[in-house]
Amino acid sequence: MSDDKLNVSDVQIMAAAEVTPNDGDSKPFIVVSMYATFRWPHPSTRSEDAHADASAHRIISDLTHFVADADRRPHRILAAGDLNMEYGVDYGWREQSKHRLWYARARTVWNRMEALDFEYMGPRHPDGRRVEPGSRPEYLPADTKSVVTYHLRQSSPAGAHLQYDHVFASRGFHETIRTRAMNGVDEWGPSDHCRLLIEVGT
Repeated sequence: MSDDKLNVSDVQIMAAAEVTPNDGDSKPFIVVSMYATFRWPHPSTRSEDAHADASAHRIISDLTHFVADADRRPHRILAAGDLNMEYGVDYGWREQSKHRLWYARARTVWNRMEALDFEYMGPRHPDGRRVEPGSRPEYLPADTKSVVTYHLRQSSPAGAHLQYDHVFASRGFHETIRTRAMNGVDEWGPSDHCRLLIEVGT
């Protein structure tokens, strides 16, 4: 950022920068890189189920520093990264009560982003490869729009079945944004996460 500092709620969960397009006409916008690291529950829960929503909420709380105008003046923010959760799935909570809480907790993350005037930008199919039918988790419908962005370390891009990486953009500003998951087996790259191509129109 210019000459000010950003107070953050946790270490290594986000970074922000102001981008000025070099076309001479477009307005600057803020880019935020997000990483919702997994946290483990308190020992009193007797659970070993890691969760990422706590880190995601810390990120969102930090994002509010950029959208705190009382008059809701439109903001121009592009936020993207690994949130370690999947968007818009119910994890079978209607049939499997043990997953109900995870669904509800994930929904609180997406709802807070929407409340701050962020639009979800995917990527979604056809802007990326969907999970192969034989690897599709049971909680994803057959016609899911989710695209794979992550594979387990003992697996490979061909066996990827999770979308942990997501893009959000300020409402209005989002109309200039296009996203694509570079998740083809031949274009994936060396990481366990594929790259996301994000194009910003002028």
